[in-house]
Amino acid sequence: MLLFLGVARIAHSVKAKLWSKGLRALYAVAGVAALILGAVVLAFPLLGIATLVFLLAFALLAYGIVSLVIGASAAASLVSKWKRALLFIVGVLSVIFSLIVLVSPGIGLVTLVVWLSVAFLLNGIESIISGIE
Repeated sequence: MLLFLGVARIAHSVKAKLWSKGLRALYAVAGVAALILGAVVLAFPLLGIATLVFLLAFALLAYGIVSLVIGASAAASLVSKWKRALLFIVGVLSVIFSLIVLVSPGIGLVTLVVWLSVAFLLNGIESIISGIE
């Protein structure tokens, strides 16, 4: 995917004559970076998978911290108590799970595979149902 994105960005930077030179250069640099990253992921797929797991774990950690802050803050008084409690609980669970994944990335990888499998299964069922109607 990164390889295709890189080629598309570079081609777009060449064809977009109405854009400023700076924007075209930025698109070209982004295209080259995407090509390089795509080649690295192709050459070292485990590195790409590990990077994805860690990025998702850090994103979940950030989400958890924000949920904790909102759930615990007095500024969220416009939100009902049960919603604040839910935000706090989700925040705690998110932080715990993200720390587990950061300590043991294999758990995160298995979880990612399971969630993706369930999502693809549900999309397949939805496609079959849509095709029947």
